[in-house]
Amino acid sequence: MPLERYIIAFYFRRYKMKDKEKTKKQLIDELAKLRQRITRLEELEANLRRTEEVLRDSEERHRKLFEEAQDGIILADAETGVIVDCNRAAAELVGRDQSELIGQHQRILHPPHEVNEKFSKTFKKHLGESEGKILETQVITRTGEIKEVAIKANTLNLNGKKLLQGIFHDVTERKRAEEALRENEEKYYGLFDNSTEFIYILDSKGTFVEVNRAAEVLTGYSKSELIGMNFKDYIPPEYHKRVFNAFHNVFTTGKPLQDFPLEVIVKDGIKKYFEINVGPLRKGEQIIGFHGCSRDVTEHKRAEGKLRESEEKYRTILDNIEEGYYEVTLSGNFTFFNNSLCRMLNYSKNELMGMNNQQYMDEKSTKRIYEIFNKVYKTGRPSKRVEFQIIRKDRVKKYGEISVSPIKDSKGQPIGFRGIVRDITERKLAEDKIKASLEEKEVMLREIHHRVKNNMQIMSSLLRLQSGKIKDKKTLEIFKTSQSRIRSMAFIHESLYKSEDLARIDFSDYTSRVTTHLLSLYGTRTAHINYKVEVKDVFLDINTAIPCGLIINELVTNSLKHAFPDDRRGEILVKMRVDKRGKHTLIVKDTGIGFPERLDFRETETLGMQLVTDLVIQIGGSIKLNREGGTTSTIVF
Repeated sequence: MPLERYIIAFYFRRYKMKDKEKTKKQLIDELAKLRQRITRLEELEANLRRTEEVLRDSEERHRKLFEEAQDGIILADAETGVIVDCNRAAAELVGRDQSELIGQHQRILHPPHEVNEKFSKTFKKHLGESEGKILETQVITRTGEIKEVAIKANTLNLNGKKLLQGIFHDVTERKRAEEALRENEEKYYGLFDNSTEFIYILDSKGTFVEVNRAAEVLTGYSKSELIGMNFKDYIPPEYHKRVFNAFHNVFTTGKPLQDFPLEVIVKDGIKKYFEINVGPLRKGEQIIGFHGCSRDVTEHKRAEGKLRESEEKYRTILDNIEEGYYEVTLSGNFTFFNNSLCRMLNYSKNELMGMNNQQYMDEKSTKRIYEIFNKVYKTGRPSKRVEFQIIRKDRVKKYGEISVSPIKDSKGQPIGFRGIVRDITERKLAEDKIKASLEEKEVMLREIHHRVKNNMQIMSSLLRLQSGKIKDKKTLEIFKTSQSRIRSMAFIHESLYKSEDLARIDFSDYTSRVTTHLLSLYGTRTAHINYKVEVKDVFLDINTAIPCGLIINELVTNSLKHAFPDDRRGEILVKMRVDKRGKHTLIVKDTGIGFPERLDFRETETLGMQLVTDLVIQIGGSIKLNREGGTTSTIVF
């Protein structure tokens, strides 16, 4: 070895020069000792190199662990608070680069409210009594986002410096989850405690371990009284076995129980009816108890009983009335009916159920009933007394009268129809007989009116022929007046003969004919007189029409004879109207010389005005005479 030879040579020269008397043997011994020392030094050097290598590997491994740690790690000077190192996770936590953090004060990590004087609050705590403990605080990112973190910190000495090493764990999501859980717990507890249903939790033996406030209201027991009470304690003994079997089935099968009817005895001894839902309460896969809710259906149960009684009562009524009652779908298929309808249609209940109305009607009736149903569906208003023809199962034809009303659901939407069907066959046949009889009598009555009119025309013609041989003017005038009176009554019978309605006469047409006849009767004497008829939409029966016709005849005749002497020009107006109360007003007016002032029209010796006065009394009316600007007679009846 070069080093060994160099050392031997060194020692040889040294000992040769300084101690010539030493023997060669001594020199060899010294060299051996020296060789041993050299060997130990080489071993120490090798060990040192290996230790350095191990330290270097360890440092690299720890640095790698430091950099790749999931949690943020920050080293800060314990005295100054300056960050001396951090890993990538710490930088990412606050949205910065590592180079931005190293050399900065640790205040940069925290929002202002977390900083107390020089250091953050948690930094100071970790330097004091909270060293090694986990503290929760907040950090702030470069963009200002606040994050929740848990920090565990310890002090350590490195190269004579006291450092604080903090491990930062992001608990933002956990905090949010905890907050959401807290809110959910509050919400669901609020729902639990504010529910109107009795909500409970039972252990495996059926003992209450939790109840809500509704339980107190529904049972009369306080919450403290209920907790620890067994479920069967407020159930009548006769229901114990049934309830045990129900709960046992839930426990063994894990299947929940829905709407289980139950009779209970509340604290004050009153019997109530509940419906309960029961489900298994699990801890992992193991069933450890029950949870569920109870509804008080006492009122509903009583209402059902009353409804059942009512249904039975009305069913009895429906089955004993003569009319048929029905309920059908929107398509017209039977869903409900009474016995009377079965008898009416000659079908059994099984045959009639589901049958469509088309199956017991002819084509014309089917179309008509469809139109009625459609109208009721669209308007929502009932329809009453619609006649149709029924074809029974035995093909016998009958007449029916049907009423239709809509059936609506809870939202007000139509879902079907209901109504009453009456058998009107006997009434219809009787009406047909009466109608035939009336038609026959109407023909006879028309014939009577026709013959009366003809006889009156003959009388009028005889008077006209007779008047042709009379030379005396007064006698001739009497004949003409009698002729006009007969003719006015004949017009009444002629109008009735021609009218479609034998009970009423169109007085507008009649008035025009009477006045035209009078103008024609008095010939040239009327050439200088205008006349107007203002009668519209006035209909009178024969008992009123004949007196009114004679009144018009007398008043117009008086005007033609006396109001326009010496071919004086003027006008005659005949007017009639009807007010809302049914009162008739007849006005006959002329613009002639006027009725004499000294003469009372009720006390005249002439037959005409006496006849008018008597006829007005006959129709229950009153008459007034106005002499201004001619003569106006107003009759109200």
